[in-house]
Amino acid sequence: MFREYFLISMICKSILCFIPFEISFTQLEKSIEKCDVCLDPLDNKSDTTDAWGNKFHKKHIRKINYMTKGICTSCSRIVSELTTNGGQRHIDGRLVCNICKSDAISPNNKNEIEKSRFRVLNQLNNKGFEGLFDKKIPIKIVNKNILMSLKSNSPDIKGLCKAKIQNQDEKQNNEYIIYILDELPKDAFDAVLAHEYLHVWLFDNNL
Repeated sequence: MFREYFLISMICKSILCFIPFEISFTQLEKSIEKCDVCLDPLDNKSDTTDAWGNKFHKKHIRKINYMTKGICTSCSRIVSELTTNGGQRHIDGRLVCNICKSDAISPNNKNEIEKSRFRVLNQLNNKGFEGLFDKKIPIKIVNKNILMSLKSNSPDIKGLCKAKIQNQDEKQNNEYIIYILDELPKDAFDAVLAHEYLHVWLFDNNL
């Protein structure tokens, strides 16, 4: 604890008063914004904020930290031990935080894939997009390299609906395959799957 005495001139019965003003080191420390990655003070010149409000030095997303730090390609959090309990660099180059990895739907977990399909189709059916429950559409979870090979020039691609369209009289025989990017947490996976199923509905209704 330290004291700073500020001379405050005030007319109060003609007495010049000295009023003590106390500040603790703890209070001072709390007033300094710190980096959520390394806990060092921020300097407001070389810091930034992610989509979740985590503040950090820009140096944490430079090439020198390529394998361990950066922005998660699934949720846009800054990846670090303190913010996401770490993360991993994917074989296709994406950095995925451990929060997303812990909630991601695995390509081998058929049960979770079918649960996602049911959640999505139930929501779409309730919104008036009917007829999709009857379709047995394969859902393939793949890495970004495979998605890019199916649709080039789409660096931010997260899903794709491949369609083999029949003529007007045989549209019930249209064939589809839905591809979804791996390592997506459930909410993101459901959102992408819903988007791709809407393509199916549009194709089937010639829209």
